[in-house]
Amino acid sequence: MADEKPLEKAEAFLKRTLERLGSAVDKKVSHTDAGPGGRRPGLSSRKVSDLVSSLERAIESELKPDENGIRRLAPNRIKVLFTYEERARLTEPYLESLGQEFKATAYEFINNRRYMTSGPIQVEVGTDLFVESTTIKVSFEPESQPSASRTATSTGSKSASETERAIRLFSADGHTFGVGLSAAGPPAYIGRAAGSAVRIDDPSVSRLHASIALRASGEIVLSDLGSANGTWVNGHVVNSSEAHKLEDGDVVTVGDVRLKVVIE
Repeated sequence: MADEKPLEKAEAFLKRTLERLGSAVDKKVSHTDAGPGGRRPGLSSRKVSDLVSSLERAIESELKPDENGIRRLAPNRIKVLFTYEERARLTEPYLESLGQEFKATAYEFINNRRYMTSGPIQVEVGTDLFVESTTIKVSFEPESQPSASRTATSTGSKSASETERAIRLFSADGHTFGVGLSAAGPPAYIGRAAGSAVRIDDPSVSRLHASIALRASGEIVLSDLGSANGTWVNGHVVNSSEAHKLEDGDVVTVGDVRLKVVIE
């Protein structure tokens, strides 16, 4: 009975993983990359459950005090390091999907507990030749970046309009999403994950699809988070390595969903 909840959690996690891969990639993993006997290479439900639990414990154990002394600043950089033997059994599409799902899991854990981060959540899935079992390491943004944000909020040289902004996103089906942004706070996420600032229940939208952030300069920028179906601004693709400046009246497309931007 004690194992029911972890196993249910693992099964749901794996289901979301295969869903995010999409039918084309899933077919490739199922057939082209199938192992002996036609069995798909991957992690067991027990292994996934253990990794999810380890991830949550790692975040919880490394919490730091915020500017008010409350222990709620969570690490935003996560590394999942497999042994060489484990890594050799996993396909690239599977690892990519696993990384996205770990990112969504970390986001939901942090959001549900009302923690905060100093920057976007980043997950790296890799290999460590020196570890004897899968290891999860968590860390924070470099100290210079958060301190810059704190300076921007404490100095009188920045106006309120530069450190805090609000935008609205209007979808074609009539939904309106209001998003408040702070230069000192974490980005607002767009995706299907519970707790997303802009939650869109559409199969073309990844659980963590894109993020919107406010820079200390007052610019509002949009970034793709390695989504399965891509992000565009006014028809131009936004690569996962860039931050695209948003202007009033821009049209953002996430997957198959179009959103008109109104900056207030």
